[in-house]
Amino acid sequence: MVVNLAYSVRNILNKYTYNFAGNWKKCCVFLLMGAFFLIYQRLFVFLLFVALDFVASYLDLKYKIDLGTDYIVTGMIIFSHALGLIYGLWFIPFHFFTRIVLGKLKRKHFLKLPCLLLIPYLAGAFSSTELGTLGFFLFLMRYVLEYMLSFLLFRDIEIRRIPRRLLHLLGGYFILSKFGQFIVEVIK
Repeated sequence: MVVNLAYSVRNILNKYTYNFAGNWKKCCVFLLMGAFFLIYQRLFVFLLFVALDFVASYLDLKYKIDLGTDYIVTGMIIFSHALGLIYGLWFIPFHFFTRIVLGKLKRKHFLKLPCLLLIPYLAGAFSSTELGTLGFFLFLMRYVLEYMLSFLLFRDIEIRRIPRRLLHLLGGYFILSKFGQFIVEVIK
């Protein structure tokens, strides 16, 4: 029995020692990311939202897979709600940068600019409101304003985008109501 136990312990140690030795680069990257997160939490969370938006845009472009919300707007709402207007405005250039890199920049993206400028202001102004409710109404306001501007400027309303926008509205509400307060505590 003692021999079997010693054999089992040795196998477990060999297994994990081998994995660490074989994957030392992955372990170093993981440790560096952990240290980066501990030192620069705001920047880490900001880059996480930018990366999620890039991945979501890429998956939508290449494979028509929708990840459920607009991560730039979600990050914008969280940062503006927790830290103020300036922190929310950081996201706007990355909204356009992602579309330029992926070759998806169209006139409809410039139509979003007034809404993207208004969202951080309102999120900061109503910072005492619960994050999920605030996010729901800001997403809803954004889509209504975009449809109004599209109709007034171009006499065009893209009805086929309504189901996707409803998904983004509900996905944004879910993320903000379930994880928003946790993210706010991390970045404060």
